[in-house]
Amino acid sequence: MEEADVLLEEVEMLVQVEEKRVELEMEMKMEREKMQVMEIKEEDMEKDMEME
Repeated sequence: MEEADVLLEEVEMLVQVEEKRVELEMEMKMEREKMQVMEIKEEDMEKDMEME
């Protein structure tokens, strides 16, 4: 019985680690998308300045 409890605890820890990893990946993806949007805006601004 004790061995099963230990295994259960280990599985729960792994699940928590995996959830945290997924969370961090989502945050990083959002940050990358924000950066891309910023770069596109900067490029558009540069084009606008060239037009003037």
